[in-house]
Amino acid sequence: MQRMIDSVADKDFGAGDVKQSLEIAKLDALAYPNSPMAYALLSRAYASGGEKYLARQSAQKALELLPSDKVYEPEVHDGIKGAVQNILKQLDAAQ
Repeated sequence: MQRMIDSVADKDFGAGDVKQSLEIAKLDALAYPNSPMAYALLSRAYASGGEKYLARQSAQKALELLPSDKVYEPEVHDGIKGAVQNILKQLDAAQ
């Protein structure tokens, strides 16, 4: 179920519906508070909506959760880490 919710949030974001993606990502993080993917998606949605502080908090939470995550494979962890680090770099550059 978690992967399906992640996929829906990602699909909405890819379709340009940042607001819908943000709402789904919020629910995802609420339902799966230990999911680094949920917080990575939340970070991306916040960043796209200009919510830099919340984007940074969510990105940092995603990185904190990666070592203990048992849902996703190591390759997915690498992708999450890279995406979140890119978000943080973009936020740093925007300051």
